[in-house]
Amino acid sequence: MRAQIGMTVLLTTHYMEEADELCDRVGLMHQGRLQAVGTPGELKRQHGPDATLEDVFRAYAGAALSVNETEQEGLRNVRQARSRR
Repeated sequence: MRAQIGMTVLLTTHYMEEADELCDRVGLMHQGRLQAVGTPGELKRQHGPDATLEDVFRAYAGAALSVNETEQEGLRNVRQARSRR
């Protein structure tokens, strides 16, 4: 959009699938600090051939996230509900 009409759109989201689909460049923040910046493809390639943007986020913020089986199931349910829209 910036190249076509000289405009940048800033999108904030907690949904990594949404960011992956809609954004040309992504900045990942954790605890108020910018942890990574790049295209979704660049960030994913840095973390492996099958990495998702969710995997990238977890690499930067996951140490502070305690995910037990119950929480993991909850995260899975949120993703499923989001993908049904």
